[in-house]
Amino acid sequence: MAVPSGYHKPSTNHPTPLFRFLYDIEPEMRLLFTGVLGLLALCSTGVWIARRRITSEASHEFLTRLNTRFAAWWGMCAIFILGLAVGYIGSVFLFTFISFVTLREFMTVNPKHKADHR
Repeated sequence: MAVPSGYHKPSTNHPTPLFRFLYDIEPEMRLLFTGVLGLLALCSTGVWIARRRITSEASHEFLTRLNTRFAAWWGMCAIFILGLAVGYIGSVFLFTFISFVTLREFMTVNPKHKADHR
């Protein structure tokens, strides 16, 4: 049987079962992860250094908001990598749980009226 072009056969020699998922993904995806996480680490380090050096109140407030966004992006990357680590079925349950928590938060913040409960 012919192997389709672009097909990546998973590696069979894994150093540890804990990080097996890193060897089962395609090399291009690994390169993308490395690039995104490297850029995120570089930017987070830059914001950390800038917060230590800048004394202006307006700039400090801007850097605090930027640091909060970077923390959210780190969380998104962690959830995505966790989804890859737990496999197909695990990622379905993981994203189902995340969707439930997000919907619950939305319903908590959303204003409710009496007419909504009739």
